[in-house]
Amino acid sequence: MEKERELSQDSRLERVRQAVIRAGGTVTVGDITSATGLGAFEAEETLKALLGTHEGTLKVSEHGELLFAFQKGVIERDYRSWWARSQETIYRGFKLFFKIAIMLTLVFYFVLYIVIILALLTSNRNSSSSNINIGGFVWFFWGGSGRHYERKDGRERVPLYTKVYQFVFGKEEPKLDPLQAQTDCGQLIRARNGVITAEDWMLVSGQSLEKCESDLARFTSIFNGDAEITSNGTLLYVFKDMMKSGQARRQMPMPSTAWNRLQHRRNLSNGNLGDNLAVIGLNSFNLVMSIFMTTGMVESLQTPDPLHEQTTAELLVNAVDPHTFFWLGTFPLAFSFTLFAIPLLRLPANRRENAKRRAGNMRKITLKDVFTNTARMITPDRIESSVNTSLRNYDMREASTDEVNHILNEIVFELNAELKSTEGGVSYFDFDEMHARQAEASDARQKLNLKDQDLGRVIFSTDDSDADAKRNAEDIELEEFSARLSAEKTNDGQQPEDYSSSSKEASRSSSASR
Repeated sequence: MEKERELSQDSRLERVRQAVIRAGGTVTVGDITSATGLGAFEAEETLKALLGTHEGTLKVSEHGELLFAFQKGVIERDYRSWWARSQETIYRGFKLFFKIAIMLTLVFYFVLYIVIILALLTSNRNSSSSNINIGGFVWFFWGGSGRHYERKDGRERVPLYTKVYQFVFGKEEPKLDPLQAQTDCGQLIRARNGVITAEDWMLVSGQSLEKCESDLARFTSIFNGDAEITSNGTLLYVFKDMMKSGQARRQMPMPSTAWNRLQHRRNLSNGNLGDNLAVIGLNSFNLVMSIFMTTGMVESLQTPDPLHEQTTAELLVNAVDPHTFFWLGTFPLAFSFTLFAIPLLRLPANRRENAKRRAGNMRKITLKDVFTNTARMITPDRIESSVNTSLRNYDMREASTDEVNHILNEIVFELNAELKSTEGGVSYFDFDEMHARQAEASDARQKLNLKDQDLGRVIFSTDDSDADAKRNAEDIELEEFSARLSAEKTNDGQQPEDYSSSSKEASRSSSASR
């Protein structure tokens, strides 16, 4: 029987998933119980678990019924095709290969070409090539010690090979914490005393209401929360367990809001003109030298006129074995060309990323006015002024009126705001319904009072030396015995016959605990 129960538990998620697919994606607990044979509690818990791993949201019908709405096919969250997943891995591998190639190839050919030129120049002056000091060229390329260090003006100086890498692939950005969203939501739950709404998560994440609802459906499963509906149909996400704490009670601060997380424009390279010019100059030198090695002059220069005094360029070409032209000409030519071509190929993707960041910033700035405007009179002109001020600060192109209106209309639709006019004829958006939902959530927080949950005394500890836990366990046992004794006295009006035996039993139990 135990094995059957385990197998049933393992297959429960897939059983419910198939039932959701057959039902079209939107189900109630009753739909699942009738389709799978699971009990109501099991069905609801499995649906919550399914929300944690598959794209879906919680919805409320006009009659106050809770609906579990999944995307068509009940696909996994953040699902990506094999090619979409592989692209990132392939690109990372290519960047690693090219980073090594930059350090080896670019410096090698730069120094080699310099050595060849200087050797020929010094040979004309009957100088020994062994006296050529190429250490300075290597030091120049490597950036001194090869480590980042401070310049006299206090700014960080980076080695040239790092500048080359940033020129090709752009400046490396900090890696995102994969659990940052969950961390922010956990902090938000604590700050909101265990009860939050989709609008609460919107002001932290800056995402659309639909994406916020999808996230909260997943967090409800992860954090063992519950979805509750008020009498007015407001969907609340309640997390009782999240408010239990072994620390002293204190109010958790709110996580950083969306408008405090605006993104700067991403530069195609490292953003420093001087560094870029240095890289362009270095690679152009290699490019010109490699082109020179592959020109059609080679054959004519291989049999020079003995009466003709050769130039340095002619000496350079004739000094090279024709069989090495691939390594001294063709390969470095292709490499130098690729180094210039990659930034151009990255340009469209970089523009798309900046357009995405700009649109995200515009939305977050608009949300700031919606959530913080105490007058509750949101006008397009005010939004446009706020948006463009912030965009300028983040080195981004100002927004047009149409762009601002588009963003504002999206938020108005999501939060169900109303268009109204003042007595003077000024049009504005009223977000009274959103503020009413926030007020309901505030009332629920006060009624539930989850922040004052008492964990009680510690009565057991795996630490044998924890005297407090032992003392507390003994105190609780004696208190329970005293309570039973008082109840018996009250009921019988006299001392119970087994008083002596009960006292001895309690005394033995207390001694055993010690």
